[in-house]
Amino acid sequence: MSGNVGMGSCCMSGHLASGTPKGREETIAGLPTYVAEPENKDKSKTIVFLVEIFGYKLNNIRLLADEYAAHGFTAYIPDVLEGDAVDEGFLKTVEPTLPERESRSITEKATATATVGATLGPFLIKHREAVARPIIEGFIEKVREIPGTQKVGAIGFCWGGRYAILAAQKPFSGTPGKGIDAAFAAHPSLVSIPADFDPVAVPLGLALGEKDSLLGETEQGQILRLMAAKKKGEGEGEPLEGAECIIYPDQIHGFSLRGDWADEKSKAAIDQVTKQGVKPQQQSTMSLEDSLRVPVPKPAPGLMSDGNVRAPPRTRKRIRGVDAPEARPSGGSEDELTGLKASSREDVKKKFRFDDDFTVLVGADEVRFVIYKDVFSHQSDFFRAACSHDFKETKEKVVRLPEVEPEVFRSYMQWAYRGEVVVQAPIDQVPPLSRSRQLLLGELYTLANFLGDMGLKNAVIDQFAAMLKDGSELAIDFVNHLYGNTPESCKLRKFILACFLHAPKGQWLKTNRAILPSAFLVDIAIESARFDFDRTTFINPHNKTACLYHELGKAPTCSCADCRIRWIIEKRPLEQAAQT
Repeated sequence: MSGNVGMGSCCMSGHLASGTPKGREETIAGLPTYVAEPENKDKSKTIVFLVEIFGYKLNNIRLLADEYAAHGFTAYIPDVLEGDAVDEGFLKTVEPTLPERESRSITEKATATATVGATLGPFLIKHREAVARPIIEGFIEKVREIPGTQKVGAIGFCWGGRYAILAAQKPFSGTPGKGIDAAFAAHPSLVSIPADFDPVAVPLGLALGEKDSLLGETEQGQILRLMAAKKKGEGEGEPLEGAECIIYPDQIHGFSLRGDWADEKSKAAIDQVTKQGVKPQQQSTMSLEDSLRVPVPKPAPGLMSDGNVRAPPRTRKRIRGVDAPEARPSGGSEDELTGLKASSREDVKKKFRFDDDFTVLVGADEVRFVIYKDVFSHQSDFFRAACSHDFKETKEKVVRLPEVEPEVFRSYMQWAYRGEVVVQAPIDQVPPLSRSRQLLLGELYTLANFLGDMGLKNAVIDQFAAMLKDGSELAIDFVNHLYGNTPESCKLRKFILACFLHAPKGQWLKTNRAILPSAFLVDIAIESARFDFDRTTFINPHNKTACLYHELGKAPTCSCADCRIRWIIEKRPLEQAAQT
């Protein structure tokens, strides 16, 4: 089994250490490099530090290099990012500590993640493996040529942690005098399991944080088992007697380098990191794998500290099936019904347990609903995260949705428990296809989009398909809501455009033009121009595939000459249409 572990906002968490680095800068292999040497200038034991996304100028990593130098190592920190490090300001703006991370809501976390994504996306493309790995290996080879150099180790953190692992692989390493002699990776990111570990041929130490959001329990368990197998000479990869992996309780991503110095507990752990990594009794006669002992705090009871490994305990409970609950009133005038009657929906009745509930406070007045974790987590990406990860909601078992109308969330409850899309218009809106009902459906769609419920999104489109095929015209408030709350790629937008082009209502458009969204008018103009041009010059080659309009309606296939919405909207680039 293999998988890639990504990089997220926790890569940007942590604190800057105080102090003035004592080393110097010089150029090695064409890269600006921070160099920290012992007093006797001995280079027999050399360490190459592979930086995280904040680069070689980060005070924390330079101070750590100074500590290694104080105990007999020559330490090099090359600028392998070539001046393109992420700004240090992100250290304090995104997930600075574990307590603060756990106090954040999922929406606050989502905002931070979006900010990080905009920064990390270009970074990861520019510094991809095909670019970064030759730079790192070239630097190590150049260090090997420096007079007096004997043993060379690599220590990597986060982004650099993976490259420490890659540098330990055959054929670059594994031969005396070539590559590196040992490697250590602290909270590595972007690792591929088992592909990155199987070819490792020199002693490798790993330090993982129990609360590392980039390496979950599953991934950590895979790495632990893989390293144990390598230590025993089992498995498909290279045997590795010097394999060590330790998981440290309550530690987050970046803990060994970017802990909070203002917190006494964190500071004590950081001090212990340094002491364990640079013990005075380490002599040059010791092997480098002993010298590079995992520089992290002493593990808590239950974890192995002797080089062996142990998988984390499993805490997942078996799901038992019971019927959905009966509706019951809750105390207080602001409370809503906590559940619905048992339905015939088999996936709800048979798969989930109903003894783990969460409170959802909806709307500005915080109308109270009680939901069941298993049911809602099964259908919604949002609730799956809010109920299962280190968010404020998980700890308090309370989810707040202040911008959602209670009647819309009530419809979502119907969908979650019964698999039915039910929206009820106010009493003064009697017609079943009233504009108010369209708006409620639109709000339900945008809620489904926010919650990550693809099944509900498709079900709402089916409702609109039936509604508009019966001759109902589009409601202005619905169109305004749709274009104000959905992205350009929204499937419901495409469907509405397809409906309009198949049954255009010129008078409706003329009458309401002033109050319709400008983006909707532009879409109508563009798609109408495409449609008019293609109607006389294009014979549909996809007559065995239903267009978006007919796919959701009664016609199973699309063979009429005028029915080309799927090809026009989804297949043909806008630039090509503009040129024609």
